[in-house]
Amino acid sequence: MTTTKPAQLTPREQRIAPFLARGLRDTEIAPQIGIAPSTVRWHRTQIRRKLGCPTHSYNAILVHHLLAGGHAETPIIGTPAPALNKRELRLIRAVTRWSRHLAIARGARIPPGDYNVALGTLLAKTGAADITELVIRAHSWDLLGGASR
Repeated sequence: MTTTKPAQLTPREQRIAPFLARGLRDTEIAPQIGIAPSTVRWHRTQIRRKLGCPTHSYNAILVHHLLAGGHAETPIIGTPAPALNKRELRLIRAVTRWSRHLAIARGARIPPGDYNVALGTLLAKTGAADITELVIRAHSWDLLGGASR
């Protein structure tokens, strides 16, 4: 039986990872560590590749891989987790795996026509502004299993 080694990030990638895990954009990260946004973007691409994230996937997928893999500390959210039903939990898990709405809906076992309403309701219920923040909150609340602290 073979085991896969956790992705090894370079020191610069390790420095950028916590900012990415908080959902910050390249232009927000760059001045904080004194590099150009294009350099942050290049490192983001390298991190995605090393973690096995699809190239053109939602940032939420990258954030999930960083947090689940222990490459960044899970931010602590000051509010308790809301009571979520199985469908809502499936939707959270689905947005950590797929970027296309149809694939997310199928993964969450939601009719595709109900996806936007289901996501909007979930975002409102969790207080998340977007999918990336939803994933960060889900990790903070330990709803995804294996969330690192």
